[in-house]
Amino acid sequence: MSCFFYDIIFCALMLLLSSNYLTQTNIINTRTFSNNIDGICDSNKIYTGLYHTWSGEFRPRCTLSNTNIEKKLNKIKFHSKDSAINYNGNIEVYINCNGEAVKWNMIKGINDKIDNQILTVFKKLKWTPGSIVYTGDVDSKIFIHYAIKNGIFNISY
Repeated sequence: MSCFFYDIIFCALMLLLSSNYLTQTNIINTRTFSNNIDGICDSNKIYTGLYHTWSGEFRPRCTLSNTNIEKKLNKIKFHSKDSAINYNGNIEVYINCNGEAVKWNMIKGINDKIDNQILTVFKKLKWTPGSIVYTGDVDSKIFIHYAIKNGIFNISY
């Protein structure tokens, strides 16, 4: 086969790889808040929608695995009438550039007693900050989704 054929194959392969890379990149959003959030390093840039990508963007992560967080949450004792509870909820967490969770919002709660127990567990967790290549560690906001099925917690974020 001629060299021209291999050049075409090489170019097609490079085009395929670069288009795959471009479709996997993430649009990074920032939010500016008029009210300062205590503990945030730069309230003019709070990053939302950070994900682990090839482009050097990393979302904040808890130092515990989801399994270990779930074990802590599953120690919460519900009233006997709530033991078969099925529920989905979300928690909004602001994590500063030092990896400190500085603000928590229960987006969809169950009841005050259980919500406080859930937040108490999460507030004790340690985090690594979100980061962006060439920028470093950044302030960010994440959502933690939790599901309770028959009194057993599962989380994802």
